[in-house]
Amino acid sequence: MSKLQIVASKEEEFVDQCRRLSTMKRSMALSYGIVTWQLWVIQQGTALGIVDKQLVRSTIQCAMHCCLRNALCTLQLES
Repeated sequence: MSKLQIVASKEEEFVDQCRRLSTMKRSMALSYGIVTWQLWVIQQGTALGIVDKQLVRSTIQCAMHCCLRNALCTLQLES
């Protein structure tokens, strides 16, 4: 199984790449779930100095969209 990788310097780029992910084949399922997406935001955002709540929120919404659209995973979110 291919590992999904997203590299973006801005929130818009990240969301755009995520939209592309939503069209991927079922064999490239989002196997790491929401935790990895959150960690990605924290790690990449820290390196870029752009960590903020809106970016994290956008990332979670993005992951939810991809998962729900493809019925590949189930997410549970705490508010």
